[in-house]
Amino acid sequence: GARLSEADRTQLAGLLTEAVHRAEHRLREQLRPLVAETLRQVGLAPQNVAEQVALHKLTEELLDQVAERGYLNMGQLRDAVSRNQLKLPDLAGPGEFLRGDRLLRANARLAEQLDGIYRRGEVYLRELQRLSSLAFGTPPGRFLTRYLALPFGGAAIISLGLYYLIEEISKGLQFLDASLPTIHVKLLMSPVTIGLLGVFLFLLLHVPRFRAAVGRGLKQVYRGARAVLVDLPAYLLELPLVQRVLRSRALRFSYHYLFKPLAFAVPVGLFLRTRETAVVPPAEGGFMAFVAANLVLNSRVGRDLEEACIDGLVTTWQRVRADILPGLFRLVMDFFKWLLEGVDRLLYAVDEWLRFRAGDSRLSLMAKAVLGPFWGAVTYVVRIVVNLLIEPQVNPIKHFPVVTVSHKLLLPLIPALGSVLAAQMDKELAYTAATLIIGAIPGIFGFLVWELKENWRLYRANRPAALEPVVIGHHGETMARLLRPGFHSGTLPKLYARLRRAERRALRTGQRKAPRKYRDALHELEGLVRHFVERDFLAILERSKTWGGRPIEVRGVALASNRVRVELGGPAPAAPGLVITIEEQSGWLLAGVAAPGWLGELSGERRQVLRAALAGLYKFAGVDLVREQIEACLGPGQVVYDVADEGLVVWAGPSGTVEAVYDLDAGPRMEPRIMSGPTAAALPALPAEPLRFDRVLVLWETWVDVWEQDQAGKEPPESLLEGVCLLPRTPPGR
Repeated sequence: GARLSEADRTQLAGLLTEAVHRAEHRLREQLRPLVAETLRQVGLAPQNVAEQVALHKLTEELLDQVAERGYLNMGQLRDAVSRNQLKLPDLAGPGEFLRGDRLLRANARLAEQLDGIYRRGEVYLRELQRLSSLAFGTPPGRFLTRYLALPFGGAAIISLGLYYLIEEISKGLQFLDASLPTIHVKLLMSPVTIGLLGVFLFLLLHVPRFRAAVGRGLKQVYRGARAVLVDLPAYLLELPLVQRVLRSRALRFSYHYLFKPLAFAVPVGLFLRTRETAVVPPAEGGFMAFVAANLVLNSRVGRDLEEACIDGLVTTWQRVRADILPGLFRLVMDFFKWLLEGVDRLLYAVDEWLRFRAGDSRLSLMAKAVLGPFWGAVTYVVRIVVNLLIEPQVNPIKHFPVVTVSHKLLLPLIPALGSVLAAQMDKELAYTAATLIIGAIPGIFGFLVWELKENWRLYRANRPAALEPVVIGHHGETMARLLRPGFHSGTLPKLYARLRRAERRALRTGQRKAPRKYRDALHELEGLVRHFVERDFLAILERSKTWGGRPIEVRGVALASNRVRVELGGPAPAAPGLVITIEEQSGWLLAGVAAPGWLGELSGERRQVLRAALAGLYKFAGVDLVREQIEACLGPGQVVYDVADEGLVVWAGPSGTVEAVYDLDAGPRMEPRIMSGPTAAALPALPAEPLRFDRVLVLWETWVDVWEQDQAGKEPPESLLEGVCLLPRTPPGR
């Protein structure tokens, strides 16, 4: 290939990116009317402004799939509907059950309208959707699911899972030491245990006060364990007397010349005791190891080696905890996703080759006519085997605990099935077939759990009562999971950490490919955040009559390791924009208006509309705290605050002489805990609600009513978020 300079390579990449964007834009413009009209024709029509926004978002997400993968299928359609606000109504009656609900009709209609792009769902997916509509899309089915299947069926699965898990642990321990007794946990399988656990799950699912009490109890248990295992030892170690002892010459001498060598000498002595033909007696061998360890560990080389090993262990553990374990989890999920997509792409490529096209020769048409039905059957078998039998069993994340419990329940049936088959075939072949059949069936249960979870969310009656965080990233990340470090979250901080390592490596080796890969990933995330703001925030404003069609657009998205910054441009392109930030601080998601921009030009009615839309944006982002609300609760005056691990830290007084901490996990009112300064300082007790924005509910019915009133020419009511401040109180210029 041609060798290009870095500048030419950058220019070519820009041209190619622009060409891709233009092609994608044309594709969307051609397919958008077809997709939207098809959804309307089958009955997925919006009933209010909020659902109009949901239809627009649903259409764009389906087009995202087409632009990214080149095709669309029923699973992607189902997932898009389940995570959006445009839901299916209940089944209208037996006729609709037989014909298929709106999702099944959309599946059939899209296969006609998007021929060659949309692939109709396989028969097992369609029939699963049809059957689950009885359980999830009818009042009696929902009653049985909510009040019987979920609590008591879940209790049975949990009991079985614990029983078999403890049984496997017991077998493993006995394998290591046959003298260990068997652990008997038959009590877990008793009807009384399952019934009590079912009642507990029932209360947890359906009684909010009980659920809140359990949550508070778990937090108290965590705090108690942390206080005993972490805080108390740390406090004791900081005591002056303990510090003097730890720094004493006698203890340091004992540590270096007694305890460290003993850590090597004792295992050597114990090992020699187990050897019947040991050349050296255990006592002498242990003493020799003690002397040798003293000489080695207390030399200059030994101490340097010890320090390097400790640093290496700490660094390795941090890497394992923060990168390797989460990365392994994501690697497994991405691998199986890539594998299933690869199978889909291969089948889709053959399907495309077998399509009849103008200009095909007679021989080609005859070959396609003969091979088409045969390939259709092969495709169905391959998809059933891969999606139902193989992938749920091989994927360890899907395997446990559902497939594991299913294996335990079904494997004992192999002899019975083998004896039945032995009457029709050879005995060895019969038992081999029985083993393969019984061994493959549990994968279906893993597949069903993952599928039914999404099918439940398809229906309007199962919609969460309040607005909840929405998915932004390709791996199912919400805004919190993009920003907040954790086992399966913290996409942004992890990307920046990898980018920094790749940049350092590139400086040493001169290879710029790895940093470019991570920059491309960050650029892709910027696009996803832009889509989130446009589809969940700007789309509702554009449909607002009070807003009056005032031009507004996402002027820029800037990502940092713990912050998302969005600039919204107004009518004047050169005027400063309204800047909104969402950042992670000590595990909390903190949002606020960083720069008011054109906010001062808005009338009171438009400010109210913007406030209502911003409330939805913050709820969809999963924001915990809002800066404007914190400042409103603290009141006027020179008060500086920050969010830390301890809670809300406040510095008050003429020169910040009073430092106090508010526990953000406290009950209805948060009392200040004075850390320094006059203990009699007058700091107010703060209400946990509405200061904690995550505790303020925005109900779906209220959200719909707000925008319907707006369509009727009325202002959004203050009752939407009464007492909550989301915008600066005194905008500049007014």
